[in-house]
Amino acid sequence: MTPLLVFLATAIGTFALRASVLVGLTGRTLPPNLQARLALVGPAAIAALCAASLGPGPARPIAWPEIVAAVTAFLAVRRTGSLVHAFVVGMPAFWLAHAFGL
Repeated sequence: MTPLLVFLATAIGTFALRASVLVGLTGRTLPPNLQARLALVGPAAIAALCAASLGPGPARPIAWPEIVAAVTAFLAVRRTGSLVHAFVVGMPAFWLAHAFGL
């Protein structure tokens, strides 16, 4: 298979899986247990994305600006309970830490 065919097959497959969930759940209500668990998907996805950039890699040292941003974002969310505050506080903290050369 050529790389283009692999890319197209993957794109069609992921689109079909995502569309099947949306089409299959149209007009239905989810059980309360599942709705409560789905509320945690957003924070878990953001935490996974952030955690991947925090640690040192083979070609780079510890990323201090990212760590400073993650800590301040975590504290903002713990204090306010709003996920939006993670970005409102975390991004300026990242920019400042990066500007000061951490």
